Amino acid sequence: MSVQRLQQQLLALGSKPHLSQKEISALRQAAGTTVSPKERALVDDFVRQHRDALEETDIRQLYKSLSRPLPTHAQLRITEEHALGSKEASGVIRTKKGWLIADDDKGLFYQTHQGETTKQIGSKHKAAQGIEGLCLSEDGKTAYTLSEDSRAVYAVPLSFDKKGHPKLGEAERLGRLPTLGDTHNKGWEGLDILPARFSADGKQHIVAIHEGEPRQIGIFALPDLTTAHLLKLPNEVKEHLADLSDIAICPKTGHLFLLSDESRTIAELAIQSRHRSAPGALLEQVELEYLGHTTLDLPKHAKPEGLSFDGENTLWMVSDGDQRMWKIDVQR
Repeated sequence: MSVQRLQQQLLALGSKPHLSQKEISALRQAAGTTVSPKERALVDDFVRQHRDALEETDIRQLYKSLSRPLPTHAQLRITEEHALGSKEASGVIRTKKGWLIADDDKGLFYQTHQGETTKQIGSKHKAAQGIEGLCLSEDGKTAYTLSEDSRAVYAVPLSFDKKGHPKLGEAERLGRLPTLGDTHNKGWEGLDILPARFSADGKQHIVAIHEGEPRQIGIFALPDLTTAHLLKLPNEVKEHLADLSDIAICPKTGHLFLLSDESRTIAELAIQSRHRSAPGALLEQVELEYLGHTTLDLPKHAKPEGLSFDGENTLWMVSDGDQRMWKIDVQR
């Protein structure tokens, strides 16, 4: 509704030779926290119509108040490297005493902080067949898994024994993600939870990435996986991400950190909700905004496939094939 509020404020100003700081502040407040292209166009039209009446200093102040500079992207730095028990790692979750590792060939592994890999867990678990995506619910009590081959998403109760080793409960199949593209092994690849506080409707969603063409981000409602949005990558980020292999959502900002194994790069994007006019209504338009990227200095044969946040300032990344895991420091 901020477009309508801004329109009303501009109409109330009429033709004035001077805009007070109070009036400029009122326009900025009417536009809301984010100035959309539609709102900026309204201001442009107002200035064009009243340029002869307005003072140049007022015009500069108005545009300064409505500017929306892009936030700077996080600086990423690898700080630790660990051996990994899984040969086909595709996802990772940090737990209190270790890591839960998704292996797209053999299911789920658990690795302790001391580097010991327990026996496979969930190797025959239906939620671990062909697993390519792994993430945790906000409360840490449910693991969500994604199979690239079947496009199926499962919710699995997750608990821990007295030694801190994870135990999987009975899996619930939530449904399948929609079919996009027709390239084998280039489908839905990774997923994470978008917390309710970062969602326009105040509810948590699953966000999944589609590896190959079309390289897209899907936002799906829980628990039924109804498609909320299918988002295209901004043109400026495509040259940096040859493919998409996983996604991690920052618990501090809600920004999406997209991993490309072919490019060995992590790109940071923000979800932007805007509104545009339509006959009799305002329609919500959700887009991705590119903030920046970091190309990682990795060994020659590394193929980074899994990524997840551990708190607000740490990422964990696992590699397919060379059995390595890295800790990445996130600095803002």
